Formats: sequence, structure tokens, C-alpha cells
Amino acid sequence: TQLPRVAAACFVAKKLHRNPAIVLDADDTTLMTYDMEVGDMHFNYNPTEQDVWVQGEKFPATPSMVTLANAAKKAGCTIIGLTGRNDNQKAATLANLAKVGYTGFTAANYYTKWTGVGASQQPSYIKCAAASCTTIEYKSQTRAHVESRSGGHYDVVANFGDQFSDLIGGSADRTIKLPNPTYYLP
Repeated sequence: TQLPRVAAACFVAKKLHRNPAIVLDADDTTLMTYDMEVGDMHFNYNPTEQDVWVQGEKFPATPSMVTLANAAKKAGCTIIGLTGRNDNQKAATLANLAKVGYTGFTAANYYTKWTGVGASQQPSYIKCAAASCTTIEYKSQTRAHVESRSGGHYDVVANFGDQFSDLIGGSADRTIKLPNPTYYLP
């Protein structure tokens, strides 16, 4: 039901030269983790097992989201990825997204969380302390960066996520919460 609204917002913002974008989370927004959660983890999160699934590009697309993202791109929006997955998982996540049919994600516009090792350091636009930076702080400050001149000067017309922490903090014209019956992150 969001597709016509989002496509229209992209089209209108593009005509008005506002450089429109949509922001999409990864887990359970663009890629479905249910098979991993129920089959391998039995609903007990294990980051090592999650990394096996990520690196193996094993996740199917979340229903209807490939169509929505590709239609938004066609209507003039840049597709921005913003996930809590770490920098070491970025390449595999982008490959998984392409494998299941997403066409708009690029490495330059896909934001993953830093590890603090080697080149994977906290970006200067993130103002919270690295060790205590919450998901809300990380994602809202990244969206603010995306909308700023240094981050691309995009107008985020829609922000999609399955957790409220994906959406809180502004820097989006509209937020769309997808249902997630599997888990809740406070």
C-alpha cells in the first residue's frame, strides 16, 4: 500500500530538484531473517551464526520490498541502505540484495556500522561515544548526514524499518514501520 505514495513522493521531489531518497534497513526490512531465527538460532540471537548467514548471502527478500525499492528508484529516488550490520558484512549484504532482485543499492550509499578495527572507524558525523552509541543515535545521525550537504544533500522522502529504533530521530519526511512478529529491539 506504500508503493504508490512513495513512488509519487520520489517523482514529485525529483521534478522539484530536491534530490529525493528513501532509506531502508536490512534485517527484516529488505532481507528476511526468519529462516535463520527459527531454524538455526531457535530465537536465541548468535552473532557468529548470523555472520555465517550474511557472508553466505542466504537471506530471501522481504515480501514486496524489492518491488517498492525498484519502483522508488525508477520514480527518481536514490536508494540508501542503513543497517546495524557491520562494515565486514557490507559487501556480502550488497551482494545478497542484488541476488534477490534489488537494483538501487550501491556501496557509496550503503551505511554499515563501524567495528573499530583498521579502516572501520566511527565516522566524524556520528557524535555519540563509540562504545555506547545506541541504534537510534547511529541511525538518526546517519540520516541527518545523508540529508546534509557533506552526505549528499538528499531529501529523505521515506524511511523504512521493522524496529522503532530504525525510525526514531527525524531526518525523513515519512517513516514506515514494517511488522516484525519475530523479535523486538528496544
